[in-house]
Amino acid sequence: MAENLSIRSDEMSVKVSTDGAQLMSVEKNGTEYLWQGDPAYWADRAPVLFPAVGAVRNGRTIFEGKYYDLTKHGLVRHAEFAVREHTAGSVTLGVTDSEESLLKYPYHFDFSVKYEVKENVLSCEMTAVNTGSRKMPYILGGHPAFNVPFAGGKFEDYAVRFEKPETMSLPSINADMLIDHSQPLMKIENLSEIKLSHDLFLNDALIFDGTDSKKISLVSPDGKSIEMDYSDFAIIAVWSSRNGGPFAALEPWVGCATCTDEDDDFLSKRYVQILEPGEKKSYAFTVRING
Repeated sequence: MAENLSIRSDEMSVKVSTDGAQLMSVEKNGTEYLWQGDPAYWADRAPVLFPAVGAVRNGRTIFEGKYYDLTKHGLVRHAEFAVREHTAGSVTLGVTDSEESLLKYPYHFDFSVKYEVKENVLSCEMTAVNTGSRKMPYILGGHPAFNVPFAGGKFEDYAVRFEKPETMSLPSINADMLIDHSQPLMKIENLSEIKLSHDLFLNDALIFDGTDSKKISLVSPDGKSIEMDYSDFAIIAVWSSRNGGPFAALEPWVGCATCTDEDDDFLSKRYVQILEPGEKKSYAFTVRING
């Protein structure tokens, strides 16, 4: 049975579930910043994505010449994680491969998530370990969603702000949930701020691939902000539900859903990561609550 674990600093209080190692609450000064999973809009709060981000074509992908069924966002988003370490300010949760996981992802792995809170900053570190004897391909990412509004006003009063001006073409997402770079959703030029609007998300997520910035913020009308540092990740996505959900997700990804110009082999995916036998690699992002 899933268990919620609490960690805290002098300024913040955080809860994490053993179900998928998902954040359940991020509070500061009595304000809940994390989306609370209203199923009328979106029932999750902050899924952890491994060994895939987004969808693969027709729910199937090729590993070493053979097709495997692979669920959207991978295998661990609702796996039961074991508690490996828990202190007042941090918690580490882990999961390993199983007979069931090997039917969808034929690799032996250890995957852990460590949350730590210091002052007004929450960090999330994800670590993948190849415990098998063959090279292990994977992709991973985070998906935390935050209440908008979180400091008064309405959804449209808030903005997404990058630390540097960005110029790029954002791909669209087709009906099969594949990413289509040949059909741009929108183009931005020398732009560091985008005003939030529910219409922005009628196609799905805004996908920013290869930004000059390494930080992104949700900014309230009075200047309070939720700032994410995603330096370890190639892509940052911003998403809200098509039906006007009062939240915005900031999603740091290493890799993404299958793109329309890729074949079905997992090794063809953008930013695919490879671990040699016995090798491990960690990726971290931070969330700072300002104001």
